[in-house]
Amino acid sequence: MALLDDVKDRYGPAQLEQLTNNAPGSLTIDDTLLGKAVSDVEAAFVLKANVTYDTADSVHVLIGVEGVVLRLCAFKRESKSALADWDRWIAENMPDLRMQTHNNRISPRSTSGRRPEVPRYQEHMDMDGLMRELVPTGHNKWPSRPAN
Repeated sequence: MALLDDVKDRYGPAQLEQLTNNAPGSLTIDDTLLGKAVSDVEAAFVLKANVTYDTADSVHVLIGVEGVVLRLCAFKRESKSALADWDRWIAENMPDLRMQTHNNRISPRSTSGRRPEVPRYQEHMDMDGLMRELVPTGHNKWPSRPAN
């Protein structure tokens, strides 16, 4: 179980003892309960995201370890919202694990009724008028006709 190893690598024995045992002062890790939490998270990966857990993928490790801890809390009913936290974890994280293929990419769409405006050009440009604006009459140093 790769996920089980990842959980044990990231959480020390004291933390796992606290998460898996209900008896105060217990010095052992309940491997059965830990194994059930791991199998639930791996099943969530397959059922909700259609991927198998991959220990080489850092996103899988991050989401999987968090899921195991939340599942252990839900088993122990550590807080009133433990089951709601588990459901929230599935709803928030499983869509991120789904593989994107060419058939399920999100295409840009718009429901706006606005359309891009096509620029309107004048039928013809008045070059003489444009030149009069740029160089007013009488301010031109050059002769109007070239010298022969």
